[in-house]
This record gives sequence, C-alpha cells and structure tokens, in this order.
Amino acid sequence: MSNRFKFTADQVAELEDAYRTYTDDGKDHRRIQVVMLRAQGTRFKAVTAATKACSSTITDFTNRYLEEGIPGLLKTKHKGNYRFLTDKTPAQPALTYHPKTVS
Repeated sequence: MSNRFKFTADQVAELEDAYRTYTDDGKDHRRIQVVMLRAQGTRFKAVTAATKACSSTITDFTNRYLEEGIPGLLKTKHKGNYRFLTDKTPAQPALTYHPKTVS
C-alpha cells in the first residue's frame, strides 16, 4: 500500500461494515467499495478494474473519507444550474412529433 494513505484497523472495519450496510444506493456502495479496497491495500489498477473508477476519483473518495469519514463519502455535490418552474412561470408545451404523411 502507498505511504500516502494510512488507514487504521478501526477504519478498515468501519468501511467493511459500511460496505455491507449501504447496499440500497449504487453510488454510495461504489464510493465505499473504492475506499475499502484502498484501505485493504489494493493497488489503484486493481481498484479501477473492480469498480471502473479512475485514479483521480479513487484519490478524491479516499481523501474525502480520511477528512470526513463515512458521512463525507455519502454527501453528494451537485454542480450546475438547476432550474425549476415556479407558480409564476408558465409551463412550456411539450414538443410533439408529427410524421410527414406520404401523398
């Protein structure tokens, strides 16, 4: 295992327990799996092969866990502009498809 990330036996046990517990949401389960594999000493290439996560994602998830624990992994960051209709905003009509008729 790299010297960069150091995990205690308690952290490894916590991750293994969380991996068995959080099975409902695929994203949470995957995040925990990535960090758990790194905590167990699995190399980046093997974690990538098992989870399809790139090395920067593996590093991000691991850092989030080491800084904030399991709750940090379960937080999701939403980026972008989310627009919602208000009561004052008129709804746009849905687009409809009208196939050309052959005459």
